[in-house]
Amino acid sequence: MIINIKEKGAVGDVDTCNTEIIQECINLCCEAGGGTVLVEGGVYVAGTLYIKSGVRLEIDQSAILLASPDISQYGTDTHYNRYRNEHNIDRCWIYAQEQENPYQ
Repeated sequence: MIINIKEKGAVGDVDTCNTEIIQECINLCCEAGGGTVLVEGGVYVAGTLYIKSGVRLEIDQSAILLASPDISQYGTDTHYNRYRNEHNIDRCWIYAQEQENPYQ
């Protein structure tokens, strides 16, 4: 299975945050037993993306995936308090904990 994020409504214009759409594509691939989430043809911005078992995130040479400058786009459940009194500094952009075969 290959899911192109543009076909699901992602906008590659550098101003639109596509976190929810990209995560939906990741989740759909995982639920189908694995697959590829394809990012192509634009500049896409996203916050925390949770990579799931059997899912490959492929960024085509025609695309750029950028981390959102908006801290509210990052999940707080990836925080491990590595830095004292800096609760926002160690949030993750791309996160895959305890997943298997992420690049099938």
